[in-house]
Amino acid sequence: MLQEAVITNARDDGLAEVLVERTWVVGGESDMKTLVRNTVGAENGQHVYIDIPTGGLFKGAAAVYIIPIILLFVGYAIAAVLGAGEGISILCGFSALVLSYLAVSIISKKLHKKNPTPYETVKILTEEEIAEIKKNNQLI
Repeated sequence: MLQEAVITNARDDGLAEVLVERTWVVGGESDMKTLVRNTVGAENGQHVYIDIPTGGLFKGAAAVYIIPIILLFVGYAIAAVLGAGEGISILCGFSALVLSYLAVSIISKKLHKKNPTPYETVKILTEEEIAEIKKNNQLI
């Protein structure tokens, strides 16, 4: 997935800090700062496209949202099948939820150490492209 961003700090080590304006976020605008590999040599203030791998995005969303909810119900169901009362079953479900978030946190940290900058710049935008993007965002 390509996302428009602005280079805020082009570093000497081949990385750049970017600001991604997310106007599509529910509840208003929410800007995101992140670190990317500056493969196109963009400089401070330039607008660029960054490539965000969608596979990783969907896997991350599943890990953070879907898997913990599933484990909440699995924890409840296992306790209920084993004959626990409703209160204990609920406690087991929420315990499974907490454990799943801890697991997601540990895995996320390991993945971040392995690849701290999964995003990269792919194109420096021209003034015409920037104007077109702004025009399209106003139509939304």
